[in-house]
Amino acid sequence: MNKIILSIVIFATITRIAIPPFIGHLPNFSAVDAIALFSGAYFHKRSTALLIVLSSIWIGDIFLSKMFTGEWVLFYSGFYWQYASYLLITCIGSTLKGMLSPIRLVSSCFISAILFFIISNFGVWYSGLLYPLTLDGFITCYVSAIPFFKNTLLSDLFFSILLFGIFGWFMFTFPVHPRVLHRSN
Repeated sequence: MNKIILSIVIFATITRIAIPPFIGHLPNFSAVDAIALFSGAYFHKRSTALLIVLSSIWIGDIFLSKMFTGEWVLFYSGFYWQYASYLLITCIGSTLKGMLSPIRLVSSCFISAILFFIISNFGVWYSGLLYPLTLDGFITCYVSAIPFFKNTLLSDLFFSILLFGIFGWFMFTFPVHPRVLHRSN
């Protein structure tokens, strides 16, 4: 079962790398939050889910840096803010284990998008590179980021429905005996 889950995560990671050359880069439109929610929901061990999410994001970031800057960059400036939000989103995904419903999934997408917005923009402000480290700079940073929130939320909804839907379809089409499911996790 973990192979199926991992395959879906790898598929999502590849779409993150492969889509920009064909449709262009839509800022904040990616499968990252959905990968984190999905991994948290379906990997039995939280540590495995966290490792898979961070690995997926890190590998994707390395390839995207090459595509957009022409250089292989292992870690970009301020990566830890985004990665921290992905870790928390993975934990949100773990709350879906055994209790997945459309309402809970959509709610998790909203919470994830808001969490990413708050943490990543705090990192942008705190870096002091784009906005002064003042209350006005803080407010300006968050107000300037509002247009990007829409793409984050839409991509969270789109990719989460896609990932959870593919897995649900697979489980419906190819049912797994509960003992097999238990042993593989």
